[in-house]
Amino acid sequence: MGQRSPSRTTSVAKFRHLSANPEAVADFLLARHPAKTAEAVAAETGMSLAAARKLLERRAGCSFVNFVRLVGAYGPAFLVAVMPAVPDWLDEAARAEERRALQHEIESLKRRLERVA
Repeated sequence: MGQRSPSRTTSVAKFRHLSANPEAVADFLLARHPAKTAEAVAAETGMSLAAARKLLERRAGCSFVNFVRLVGAYGPAFLVAVMPAVPDWLDEAARAEERRALQHEIESLKRRLERVA
């Protein structure tokens, strides 16, 4: 007992990069919501205001449920921002999401330009 099997050790090492830096979580949320950050995070994710405040104060990591809520609310960009090492597929997903958002913004600006032309 107490010793890990070689396959267990290899499996754990394989996923060691799958962690989230609490400082990066807070930095991401503050950048996304510069004003009333905790309130905005609680509203967008459904987590309690107290949990959101703890994240921002960098006093505690978050529960699995709240982490999933953060991923659901902020998508691949959140994961890329908070993980120390990002798998290629996740980096591509975040870039694809950013491309879609930029395309939407371009279309919106074109409509505005047509209205004032």
